[in-house]
Amino acid sequence: MPRTIAPAEKVARDHLRGSVLRILEREVLLTEIRAGGAGRFVILTQEWPAYWEPVVSLDLPELDDRLGALHRSWQRYIGSGFAREEQCEFCFRFFTLIDELLDECENKPGCVRRMGALRRALAFECFAIIAARREDGPGAAGTTTLRNPCYLVAKLKSPDGPDDPRFKAGCSVERRGETLWYGTSTYLCWFRILRTPIT
Repeated sequence: MPRTIAPAEKVARDHLRGSVLRILEREVLLTEIRAGGAGRFVILTQEWPAYWEPVVSLDLPELDDRLGALHRSWQRYIGSGFAREEQCEFCFRFFTLIDELLDECENKPGCVRRMGALRRALAFECFAIIAARREDGPGAAGTTTLRNPCYLVAKLKSPDGPDDPRFKAGCSVERRGETLWYGTSTYLCWFRILRTPIT
């Protein structure tokens, strides 16, 4: 049964949507939305260097190169107004960074810093949603169909599909005898079975 939205709620929701869109058109990373009562909200962002500090702090040249390539493709993608021709390169650069981080985690299992860097990369272009009255952490997570590479890779596969992540089918890629499955859903954007669980 559809829920009737009061006019004030609709205005607040539309204002939030417009505010998020304006942020997504800039070269910053949306990290958190704190929702208060009466339609109030606070949007938190981070600049690229601050967001990626856990990866940069590993001081590994191959990771630095991959992160630099991702940054340049991310800038081109945003600068193009989210042009389809920039999506493929952006997704490729993201997943090559993930691939390199996975290798690093497998080479040094249990390394807390490497796992933290992998977690940061997997959270790229996702954000926490926190109710103002909630003090024990995020209540939900969100992402965007404009900039999330996990969503975009599925959109490249099915360009005429609905603009809703829950309708995106995953795709698989063979790598060194292992199948990597990139998929999308409303809450979990990327899956891979690891010998070492990420906890």
